[in-house]
Formats: sequence, structure tokens, C-alpha cells
Amino acid sequence: MNMLLRAPGQPDSTGKVLEVTPASANWEYTGFDLYRRAPGEIAQGHTGSTEAMLVFVEGRGRTSAGPRDFGELGARQDLFTRERPWSLYLPPGMPWQVEAASELDLAVCRAPAEGRHPPRLVPPEDVPVEVRGIGANERHVHPIMMEDRDWAER
Repeated sequence: MNMLLRAPGQPDSTGKVLEVTPASANWEYTGFDLYRRAPGEIAQGHTGSTEAMLVFVEGRGRTSAGPRDFGELGARQDLFTRERPWSLYLPPGMPWQVEAASELDLAVCRAPAEGRHPPRLVPPEDVPVEVRGIGANERHVHPIMMEDRDWAER
């Protein structure tokens, strides 16, 4: 369990404050990065041999992937509100870039894939809300990329 406890550190030159790889977490497939960017700063990467979900945890950013401009995504300014996030699914082999329009926390969730699905914008209204737990342990979960949706491989 201690392999799951990770605290963000100081940003590197790309704004990445956390990187969890399958090897570092002793997982078989998934990886996770967290970027923190100030207005005007850029987070960027390449999906390589993985599919990725860009999740706008807090803030807004002008977003492009490959040749496509997705415009400004994100709206939620506080992770602890009950607002659902904006997300963008990207297949393998795709460069991406987000220029922060406000203070921005951007999560990038990755898993190996073959590239069977095209990019897909996931607006907040397409993200379900699940209430888990009861009483003081109640929490609202936003499962963005789950098995019952056929637009991601993993």
C-alpha cells in the first residue's frame, strides 16, 4: 500500500510535479503524471505507445493534440467542489500541448494501447457521478474512463 502514497514535489522544467510509472508503482499497465502550470505556461507531452486521458483537475487551458485545436478546456477552479472535470482522450502516437489560461492542475493518465480509438473530448456533462460511502465517509466520484465505454482500450 505504501507504493500508492505519493506527494507532489517541486515542478520540473515542464511543470510536472508527480510521475508514477508502472515500474515505480509495481503496476502492470497504468501511469499517472500531474502538471502544475501558471497562466501562460505550457504543459506538453507525447502519448508514445500509450493512450492517455488529460484531466483538467483545476483550472483552464488552451489545448491541442496532433493537428487539432480543442480550444480552451476546463472550468473547475476547486477540486473539492462537486463539479465534474473536462477531459480529453488521446490515442497512442499523439503529441499534445496545454497552455494554462489560469492556474492549472492537469492530470495525465496513461495505459498501453494499440490505437483503436480516435481522440475524444469528454465534457463534464458526459462524466457520471457516483456517490460512494456514507456519512462522514461519503464522497462523490467522477469515473471518466471506465470499462462500460467503448472509446478507450484500457
